[in-house]
Amino acid sequence: ADTTEAQLKALHDTAAAAQFEVLKEGRAMFLEVRPLLTPEQRTRAQELKEKIHRNLDLLRDFVFSH
Repeated sequence: ADTTEAQLKALHDTAAAAQFEVLKEGRAMFLEVRPLLTPEQRTRAQELKEKIHRNLDLLRDFVFSH
C-alpha cells in the first residue's frame, strides 16, 4: 500500500512522542533509584548502559547498511 508523506510524518510523530515518554519514565526511574545504589552497582549500571549503547549502534549500522 502506498503511504503518503503526510501519513508517514504522522506515524513518525506518534512514534517519536511515545519514545520520548519512555525516555522520560526511564530517566525518572533512574533518578529515583540511583541514590539507593552502592558505588559498585553504579559502576555496573554505567557499564551496562555503555554496552546497550554499543549494541544499539551496531544494530543501527546493520539496519542502515542493508
